[in-house]
Amino acid sequence: WINMPEAQAQKDVLDYAEAMASICTNTGRYAEAIPLWNRILDEDSFFAHAWVQLAMCQCQTGLCHEALQSVQYAIAIDPDYPDAYLTAGNAYYSIGKHNEAKEMYGHLLELLPGDAQGELLMATLLFSEENNDEAMVHIENAIATINEITDREVPRPIYIDIYRHAAFISCARGNIKEAQKYLDELSKHGCSK
Repeated sequence: WINMPEAQAQKDVLDYAEAMASICTNTGRYAEAIPLWNRILDEDSFFAHAWVQLAMCQCQTGLCHEALQSVQYAIAIDPDYPDAYLTAGNAYYSIGKHNEAKEMYGHLLELLPGDAQGELLMATLLFSEENNDEAMVHIENAIATINEITDREVPRPIYIDIYRHAAFISCARGNIKEAQKYLDELSKHGCSK
């Protein structure tokens, strides 16, 4: 009733397509990844991760409206998938819809309270709106999170962005001494002032 070698061959093709799509996505070859993610979704339209990856690639190639449609599928499939809200927030932010981005980052932080990247993104958005006091709350949450991480190192770009934004926000709030403290923290980790 089922031709097992044919079914296995189809699975192997999809596994290869997913591996290639992931490689293209992770190496910044987003335009190459889009048709691969679409091919995977043609075979399994309930694969939330593939929808999110497709959305990320779409947004990186300037197709942010299409990305929002793709990520909405992922949210409908798995409303508890944090990366879907991260990607949706980034897409909304990219097209200037800050309220919607804030809502998506808020969902992300509900699912992953204190997530350093989520807190950084929320702080960045609030800082861009000159809501510096609320931005500081989120950047302080990000700092608390990265200071608690003991089992793995914080990726350097996130670490740098957190402390850089902490300095910017402190400066915008008129607290130059606090801004210098954050810059000194960067300097301790090999980042030039």
